[in-house]
Amino acid sequence: LYTMSNPSLVALVPVEDMLVSLGLADRRVTLHRLYTDLYAATFPARAVINVAAIFCGGVGDYTTEAILRDPMGREIARTSGVFTAAAMHTHLFNFQAVIETPGVCRIDGYLEGDLVSSVPLTVTLLPARAESVETMINEQ
Repeated sequence: LYTMSNPSLVALVPVEDMLVSLGLADRRVTLHRLYTDLYAATFPARAVINVAAIFCGGVGDYTTEAILRDPMGREIARTSGVFTAAAMHTHLFNFQAVIETPGVCRIDGYLEGDLVSSVPLTVTLLPARAESVETMINEQ
């Protein structure tokens, strides 16, 4: 059960990088290159995926976890952490995974063991360079 003193997960966002401003009292967070899809030249594909989990509110310390699932729903990576709730807290997860096939993967976000968010991440096969050029020529 969650109460007003529990944080809320307001966003779960794949990002290339995150920067926390240490020079400002509010510790502003800048997210760089947000995305909803990935491209791979071949499969299986090795992927390093950063995910920002943004929590608002709450009092106390909490555990959070993120699980990356392949298009079949199988867990392919898991990472976790602990944070102290605040007006806003951004936690950066880092997945290192092998994605076997293209399709829609899922990133599941947990707070204290309860699933609180799930977002899609589309993984697509890039066309071979020769095919791309041929397709562009044939379409003209």
